[in-house]
Amino acid sequence: SCRLCPKGYSASDEGRQVECERCPKGTYASRVNSTSCSPCGDNKVTPYLGSVLESECVCDVGFFQLNDGGCLPCPPGASCEDLGRRVPGQAAGFYVSNASGPWEVYRCIGKATCLASGDLSQRCAPNRDEAALVCARCSAGYAKWKDQCRK
Repeated sequence: SCRLCPKGYSASDEGRQVECERCPKGTYASRVNSTSCSPCGDNKVTPYLGSVLESECVCDVGFFQLNDGGCLPCPPGASCEDLGRRVPGQAAGFYVSNASGPWEVYRCIGKATCLASGDLSQRCAPNRDEAALVCARCSAGYAKWKDQCRK
């Protein structure tokens, strides 16, 4: 018997065939009876099969999402390892200067000075001042000894 394909599915014959196929990742079908799935757009994917809305399209790994919905490549030294990232994280050995943008990325003095931080909540190694650019200063009450800050 014939049936209409639901949202998130498509069929090659006006949507009226027994076998409806789920839209692949990176596409969506917002209407019942779709004959094809719509692509998400540049550098965007859907995290799962059978997406129904264009709003389910998010920036791919290696990109972060701007307020206008566009995706920019992750800057060198930053980290964008998950889908739909809105703020680039910080790779080990680098310092991302501002969590609200525009982002500036600096190379740290030593790889152990600046930590990898997906949400920028802890950018510096223990006992280093988070407010200091590239974690160059020790926290109050600590002194620099070799590459570490100690009491």
